[in-house]
Amino acid sequence: MAPITKEKIRKHVVNSTGLLAESIPVLAAFDTGMFGLAESFGLERVPNDVSANAKLFATGLTYAGMGYAFMAGRNLMRRVARIKEKTNEFLQWGVDALYCGALIL
Repeated sequence: MAPITKEKIRKHVVNSTGLLAESIPVLAAFDTGMFGLAESFGLERVPNDVSANAKLFATGLTYAGMGYAFMAGRNLMRRVARIKEKTNEFLQWGVDALYCGALIL
């Protein structure tokens, strides 16, 4: 196993922060019924304190290593799909969306 360097720690923190910054607000809005989706599916909305505690727990897991595992899986998926930096953005987005969707299932 390669040694842990400042650069690896910095990359982990940046990747984890980016992952949380884009997902937490959207998930919190869905949790708390901001868009009215829960009621349309016959579900109760999640209380604000439960939603906040879930997001804090998810944040802890992400910084503790789940963010690294998520990014490693995403990078593997991109390698398997032969996605490069110069690949069409729409194709890159599609592969990332499939990966995230597969994890949710």
